[in-house]
Amino acid sequence: MAITPEARAPRALQRPERERSSPRSSSLDVPSASAREEARATKRPQPRETLPALHVRFSPEVERPRMEHEHEQQKRASLRSVGGFSEDSSCDELIERSPTDPIPGGIERRSTTGLPRAMSSLALRAQEAQRKAVDLAVDPAARVRGAGGVLVRARHPLDGEAPAAWARAALVPVRTANAKPSHTTLIVELPAGQVGHYRALQEESARLWPKEQSRPSIRLTLRSRVQPPGLRYGVVGGVGPLADADVACRAVAALRRRGDAADHVQIELLSKPPPRSLKKKIAAGLCYARAIRDFLRDPAMSEFLIASNTAHAKYGTAARLSRAPVFHLVNDVVERVALAHPSNVLLLGTREALRAKLYQRALDQNGVPFATADDVERGWQARVDDAIATAKGGDVAGGRALLLELLRDVKGSARPAVSHVGLCCTEIPLVLEDGDVQAIFGEGVRVIDTSQHLADHLAAFADAALFADQEREAYVAREPPIDAR
Repeated sequence: MAITPEARAPRALQRPERERSSPRSSSLDVPSASAREEARATKRPQPRETLPALHVRFSPEVERPRMEHEHEQQKRASLRSVGGFSEDSSCDELIERSPTDPIPGGIERRSTTGLPRAMSSLALRAQEAQRKAVDLAVDPAARVRGAGGVLVRARHPLDGEAPAAWARAALVPVRTANAKPSHTTLIVELPAGQVGHYRALQEESARLWPKEQSRPSIRLTLRSRVQPPGLRYGVVGGVGPLADADVACRAVAALRRRGDAADHVQIELLSKPPPRSLKKKIAAGLCYARAIRDFLRDPAMSEFLIASNTAHAKYGTAARLSRAPVFHLVNDVVERVALAHPSNVLLLGTREALRAKLYQRALDQNGVPFATADDVERGWQARVDDAIATAKGGDVAGGRALLLELLRDVKGSARPAVSHVGLCCTEIPLVLEDGDVQAIFGEGVRVIDTSQHLADHLAAFADAALFADQEREAYVAREPPIDAR
């Protein structure tokens, strides 16, 4: 056979012109740098398509029906993959069966290891998601899952119901929620006249969960008699469950002493224990900061108050985040104390507050002499910390005994005489009774009760904001005298 010139030509030359011009037209051709770069780009692994993330932060009225529908569809798809689940079936049927009941389609669910891989990895996962959805849908108005965990709404007290009985019933949803109590927020709404129920609630919570970090958070609203309220106060609590209740009771009592202001003021308190240890700060510090930030950004608040003395170390951050004025308790207390010209102030507070020099710096600026427990005797601050920790655990009597023993030792020391005793932690006014300090130091010693000062400021600010002098005099003149009521 004769060999034609076309047959003698190389294979690459026998291709069309457009193929020969391509850099990949022959394995013998050396590609250019741009061609090599293009080849590398085409060989790079492309990102895998991921499933859409489950949005946790949602509005209950809008997002819950959509999420329940998605859970239902995922459940149906997973069970159809193993057979025996028709379109007319309901996902609730699988929840109602016991673990040993046969699954439609001939597959028995006796153990996870005995099931096909598709059933154990898909169907059981969807079953768990549906079970959570069913748990949350038991009472749509009472339990909602949000970014901060599970939100549980407590029922209103019944007429004539004892505070202790209501407290036990209000904590039942927390104990049965599909989450840890520390990941649960209990929403409580009470009339201001039933603030004693909140104290019973915190006492019951301390009994059920002795450790502070194990207790649920509580968002308390003390409704005013007149709606909508004229003023709304936000109190950042978390200082200790019983101390939170003590601050709320003092605030309501101070408002009642002001008369008409109590009917127009609504108090909202966020009782969320802060993470205290380094481990807790790493694990839950971000969630705690977000909860405080969201609380401070409520635009309807008239003023925010920080109940904790120690938390005033972060006052600057709170003031920047807040959309309303934030009351500085430490500065206001020191300004009032300086007017009395005390000779020596004994400061009783947490180690963190003294380390931040909250009261020491303010007292120095006003020229007021002071002393801490460690200044009296080295190591005595640890005794103050033990008394505070005992009170936070719910043992008020034990904390009082520790503090009284410390005050007697301070009295017997050779230090200069004490003219004022500063109760610079909310647990200390909680455990000490009226007359305890005077019984040890004498009748001339004054007590600086920071919790009472906070309550008095709230009532005075509300009274001044709601009623001008002339309007208040005219309003009171219309009221009958007390003896005529």
